[in-house]
Parts: sequence; C-alpha cells; structure tokens
Amino acid sequence: MRAARGEAVEAPISTPHLVVRSLVQNALMAALRRAGLAWGLYEVNRALNVALSVPDALDQWISGDDPLTSARIPDFDLIEAAAIFDAAGA
Repeated sequence: MRAARGEAVEAPISTPHLVVRSLVQNALMAALRRAGLAWGLYEVNRALNVALSVPDALDQWISGDDPLTSARIPDFDLIEAAAIFDAAGA
C-alpha cells in the first residue's frame, strides 16, 4: 500500500526474478520499437494513472505518440537502448 501511495519502499527481489523481468521487459520494448509504437521504461503507478485518466491515451499511442512521457524513468537512456535493440535485431 505504501508504494501505491508514492512512498519509497524497499522490496527484496531475487536474482531469478530480476533476470526474468529484464528479459521480458527488453523483449517487450524491442517489439514495440520494431512495430513503430512508443516504448520506454516507465514508473508503473504513474503510467497506469495516465493511461486510465487520459481519454484518448490508446489512440495517441497507436498513432505513434507517447501519452506516458510524463511517467518515463528519467535516467533510462532511450538512445542507447534503441541502438542495442537495433543491433540485436539485425
């Protein structure tokens, strides 16, 4: 509940969980990029709030815009990630 209220909460996460999360997260971002859709790394609570409160968020996303921009994780380097995804997909 504290995390849902925006409080910083430390939660222990096992290495296998981190590996699986990373694999799924990277595969999803790479697939979205290849499909020409907005992609990135987002803070989940803020992104969900935007997705549910912006009436045309889905239409924006399908048209290539990113309605979740305000929920992006600021220190995630989209340019570096794009280069890695592009190299892996070549």
